[in-house]
Amino acid sequence: MGYEGHEGQGRPSDVLVRCSRDPAVAIRLSGRRIDDDETVFSVEATADGLGGHVELGWSMRPGLGMEATWEVSATTWIEAGQQLTTLASDVRAFLARP
Repeated sequence: MGYEGHEGQGRPSDVLVRCSRDPAVAIRLSGRRIDDDETVFSVEATADGLGGHVELGWSMRPGLGMEATWEVSATTWIEAGQQLTTLASDVRAFLARP
């Protein structure tokens, strides 16, 4: 894997990790925002032949500081493109602070 680091000093811009065997395969981290208790950023994956669906893993555990005595997980699949864009917008609106 290759790595293209930060641009300039100060706050890092995008981070791009590119496969050295196939430069068309890459992961980009971008748009980092840090709030009181969270860090938010976007992850973009690119590769030739990526399927038209995205797999999302959802997990629920006890709150922070509590012993992890249980966990519930589920996987959902949605179509890439407009359905994924709509879901991202809906989740962003749902999680927005008032």
